Amino acid sequence: MSFCVECGATVKTIQGLCPNCFLKRHELIEPPGTIDVVKCVQCSKLQVGKAWVETDIEGAILRLLEKNVRTAREVTFRTFTFDVRQEDERNLLVTVKAVLKVDDLDLVKDFRTRLRVHGGACPTCGRKAGFYYEAILQIRADERRLSDEEIDETVGFTERIVERAASKGEAFISKMEPVKGGVDIYLSSHDLGRNIAKGIRAKYGGTVGVSPKLFGLKDGKEIYRTTHLVRLPRYREGDVVRMEGRMFEVVSMGQRPVLRDLKSGERLSPTGTKMERGRVVESERFETEVISISDKEVEYFDPAEARNAKVPRPPNLGEPAKVQIVKADNESFVSMLRREGAGKRH
Repeated sequence: MSFCVECGATVKTIQGLCPNCFLKRHELIEPPGTIDVVKCVQCSKLQVGKAWVETDIEGAILRLLEKNVRTAREVTFRTFTFDVRQEDERNLLVTVKAVLKVDDLDLVKDFRTRLRVHGGACPTCGRKAGFYYEAILQIRADERRLSDEEIDETVGFTERIVERAASKGEAFISKMEPVKGGVDIYLSSHDLGRNIAKGIRAKYGGTVGVSPKLFGLKDGKEIYRTTHLVRLPRYREGDVVRMEGRMFEVVSMGQRPVLRDLKSGERLSPTGTKMERGRVVESERFETEVISISDKEVEYFDPAEARNAKVPRPPNLGEPAKVQIVKADNESFVSMLRREGAGKRH
């Protein structure tokens, strides 16, 4: 313990001065009279320094104070606490308590600053408004139109990936355009287009083609836009396919399709070349009540013909209360698709 050479107080001193006298003699902090912050009028993100952050005004104040308040070299550490009073829609009065560490003492300095909020546009929303895109994702099907269900599924898949990517950085859909046979989706970046195209192929099968096109020059550098053409397979889950004299139903489509022989129950994963030799057979499906099941046959009620009918019993059928019947080329079979919810026959 020592005494202050200015006021004579017996306290711990800094350079011979008590904390109060030291604060009077030294400008340890330079608080700004006003702090300007830009708020995006579209997404409400705030600009803090060069970054745009997803937070409310109070959540950004500490960052804004850190960016805008200067302290002297003697200050080795500082913390801020504050109270906010809304003056009007655009102005907030911020009362700040700053704790400044000098040597091993904490010195307290209070000040006020005004926070002024200005409307603007973050880079992402600015690009959206300007219809900016780097990639076009074209979703089609091989030798057929996409069904409404396939469009809904692939668009939903795309939106989920974009949403995840947007949480980590700039990612958005500029435009979505239904076209003959499918849909075109305009995306903010090449990487986004490439990743989504690969994801659709992995999930639904098919092929992906990429074609770049020179768009312009920026700072002497060539700028390209890329088109990612995704073609879903000719076949869809649930299709009945005649191939090499046998009748199959398509169980799943991915990078390698899975087919089930409707008579024997055998499952195959044929190559693309074999699949190309097959043809889709017109078919209809319906769910119906089981009348009886023997070792070899399933008897069911056919509502279209208003009579009971029999079909061969497939392997691993169990004893369901209902079955799904598929009819194709004047033959009827028990389908094993989507039977998870089928109940037991009593």
